[in-house]
Amino acid sequence: MFFRYTKNRFALRLHASYSDNSDTFASPIGMADGASGDNNNKDLRIGVGGQFSIIKRKEWFYTFLDLSYRNVFSTGHYYGGFGGANDRFSSTANGIDGFLGLGFKIKTIKNVYLSPELGYYISNKFVSKTTTDMSWGQSTKYNYNVTDITPVLKLHLTVKF
Repeated sequence: MFFRYTKNRFALRLHASYSDNSDTFASPIGMADGASGDNNNKDLRIGVGGQFSIIKRKEWFYTFLDLSYRNVFSTGHYYGGFGGANDRFSSTANGIDGFLGLGFKIKTIKNVYLSPELGYYISNKFVSKTTTDMSWGQSTKYNYNVTDITPVLKLHLTVKF
């Protein structure tokens, strides 16, 4: 969900998203050290941002910065592979996401706009992961930091009311 309130050359941007996805993987049959597994991910983002129209008399061209709190919770299993692993894992990642770039507000029909935005997505997550060897019952806990910087192109469909 994306909400934008514009006043003169400035805009307040609010956004929130939630996704829940699962996947399963397996090596081809007959592979000597083949592995298989599954995982489930829940991803929540809540954020706020600002927007500024660069050209004084043209609201259609703007720059923006969005900041978000992000929480990702993952669980899953890993079977086989070299050494015959049978591991269960769970991890929680908390962090801050940023999206910085340029955008264009294009009017399509009355009160409906398309807003392509080009910029950089910056993510910094603090991860706490626990892995349990199901054969031995031994658990190992890891804490680490992940930083990602990626170019991104987004497209917002905005309805003015």
